[in-house]
Amino acid sequence: MADLSLFIRRLTKRFGRFTAVESIDLEVRQGEIMALLGPSGCGKTTTLRMVAGLERPTEGEIRFGDRTFVSVAGRIELPPEKRHVGMVFQSYALWPHMTVFENIAYPLKLRGVKKAELRERVARVLALINLGALTDKTIPQLSGGQQQRVALARALVYEPSLMLFDEPFSNLDSQLRGQMRLELKMLRRKVNMTGLFVTHDQIEALSMADRVAIMKDGHIEQVGAPQEVYKEPRTRFVRDFLGRVVTLNGLVEQRGGDIAVKLGENGPSLAVASALPRGIVSGDRVELSIRPEFVTLLGEQDAGRPNSVQATVEDLLFTGERFEARMRVGADSILFDLPPDRGWREGQAVSLCLPAESVSLWPEEGKRV
Repeated sequence: MADLSLFIRRLTKRFGRFTAVESIDLEVRQGEIMALLGPSGCGKTTTLRMVAGLERPTEGEIRFGDRTFVSVAGRIELPPEKRHVGMVFQSYALWPHMTVFENIAYPLKLRGVKKAELRERVARVLALINLGALTDKTIPQLSGGQQQRVALARALVYEPSLMLFDEPFSNLDSQLRGQMRLELKMLRRKVNMTGLFVTHDQIEALSMADRVAIMKDGHIEQVGAPQEVYKEPRTRFVRDFLGRVVTLNGLVEQRGGDIAVKLGENGPSLAVASALPRGIVSGDRVELSIRPEFVTLLGEQDAGRPNSVQATVEDLLFTGERFEARMRVGADSILFDLPPDRGWREGQAVSLCLPAESVSLWPEEGKRV
């Protein structure tokens, strides 16, 4: 079987003086879903559109298996219809006057597929995503989730070698987004799919992709498995973009092989299991970071526990399943979730434990090392 991996090399796209994507390299392995994750304007959708053939690169090349989609240096540019790529758009791009069957069958009609085979393939994909009962419905008669499944079925029906997803769930409410994530996850067990999935939603990227490429300002900041980029971010941007983080400032204290961070002049010293960042030595100011889920709320009986800090509740927001609290720890302000089953009040003192093995150190923001 031919290798059906997607290779992107030195890919660049400029719009006049603005560089949307700058010399990125990326490989999406056969059978893998790669998420392009980042804020609006980072270049992720432009990258996807260049793979689809909807944008022309300024520089670089894109290959899928042994086929060259585009090579600027080699003056090769395969038109979109020759790339055998399926694409699910953010806006669904369905024809409202057509039935579900007609929308899904349309790509096969364009390719001249005979009626008997067309009906068989449409029926197969309808069954695959549980849309058989809606065959004769028109698009306005469907819910948002059903329309999204029709768009997915239309992309799958001609059995493309590569699937491209352009923020496909962004128009759905939070409950439907969760449902569609599960449905696409289950679909992957039935279909061998190589895909590129563009999203600005961290939950979508981390829960659905085999690997995640985090983008910023046209560059790729980090590529790795979801747990890797979440737990071991290489840059401050990746750390802060992938969920919430508790950050405290302090001074490095190094005694032999042991490392600690002293919080403020009269604050506690917290042990740290990770190594010092490059260029940081004892006495330097650093940021101590930890994901909130690794922080433990201590009871009164645990006061004074090692690696604990005192915090004062400054603001509370009740969200139903939790209290969102802004707390003061020395000179720093942090966000932390409190359980809903206690009578929290503003001004209340609490104790938090920051396990040494879950803490990471970063140079103070703005410091060059």
